[in-house]
Amino acid sequence: MPALPQPLLCAVQHNCDVSDAQHAGSYTLCIYLMHMREYFRWHQQLGLEVVLGVAEVGEWVDVREQH
Repeated sequence: MPALPQPLLCAVQHNCDVSDAQHAGSYTLCIYLMHMREYFRWHQQLGLEVVLGVAEVGEWVDVREQH
Protein backbone atom coordinates (compact mmCIF):
# COMPACT_ATOMS: atom_id res chain seq x y z
CA MET A 1 0.00 0.00 0.00
CA PRO A 2 1.45 3.39 -0.90
CA ALA A 3 2.18 5.91 1.83
CA LEU A 4 -0.44 8.59 2.36
CA PRO A 5 0.53 12.14 1.37
CA GLN A 6 1.88 14.21 4.27
CA PRO A 7 -0.60 17.10 3.71
CA LEU A 8 -3.47 14.63 4.10
CA LEU A 9 -2.00 13.18 7.29
CA CYS A 10 -1.50 16.68 8.71
CA ALA A 11 -5.08 17.65 7.88
CA VAL A 12 -6.49 14.54 9.54
CA GLN A 13 -4.32 15.08 12.64
CA HIS A 14 -5.45 18.71 12.84
CA ASN A 15 -9.11 17.65 12.70
CA CYS A 16 -8.48 15.07 15.44
CA ASP A 17 -6.81 17.73 17.60
CA VAL A 18 -9.76 20.10 17.14
CA SER A 19 -12.24 17.35 18.01
CA ASP A 20 -10.23 16.35 21.09
CA ALA A 21 -10.17 19.96 22.30
CA GLN A 22 -13.89 20.48 21.72
CA HIS A 23 -14.92 17.36 23.64
CA ALA A 24 -12.42 17.50 26.51
CA GLY A 25 -14.80 19.66 28.54
CA SER A 26 -17.41 16.89 28.51
CA TYR A 27 -15.53 14.95 31.18
CA THR A 28 -14.92 15.45 34.86
CA LEU A 29 -11.29 16.18 35.67
CA CYS A 30 -10.69 12.64 36.92
CA ILE A 31 -12.15 11.01 33.80
CA TYR A 32 -10.31 13.47 31.55
CA LEU A 33 -6.97 12.61 33.15
CA MET A 34 -7.68 8.89 32.90
CA HIS A 35 -8.48 9.29 29.20
CA MET A 36 -5.32 11.32 28.65
CA ARG A 37 -3.22 8.70 30.44
CA GLU A 38 -4.55 6.00 28.12
CA TYR A 39 -4.16 8.30 25.10
CA PHE A 40 -0.51 8.81 26.12
CA ARG A 41 -0.06 5.04 26.33
CA TRP A 42 -1.57 4.61 22.85
CA HIS A 43 0.36 7.56 21.37
CA GLN A 44 3.67 6.21 22.72
CA GLN A 45 2.73 2.64 21.69
CA LEU A 46 3.21 1.36 25.24
CA GLY A 47 1.73 -1.91 26.41
CA LEU A 48 -0.47 -2.32 29.45
CA GLU A 49 2.46 -3.86 31.34
CA VAL A 50 4.42 -0.58 31.19
CA VAL A 51 4.24 1.50 34.37
CA LEU A 52 3.71 5.11 33.37
CA GLY A 53 5.68 7.87 35.07
CA VAL A 54 3.55 10.63 36.53
CA ALA A 55 5.95 13.40 35.44
CA GLU A 56 6.30 12.03 31.91
CA VAL A 57 2.54 11.77 31.39
CA GLY A 58 1.97 15.16 33.03
CA GLU A 59 4.47 16.88 30.73
CA TRP A 60 2.90 15.21 27.70
CA VAL A 61 -0.60 16.30 28.77
CA ASP A 62 0.68 19.86 29.28
CA VAL A 63 2.13 19.92 25.76
CA ARG A 64 -1.13 18.54 24.32
CA GLU A 65 -3.19 21.16 26.16
CA GLN A 66 -0.88 23.97 24.98
CA HIS A 67 -1.25 22.69 21.40
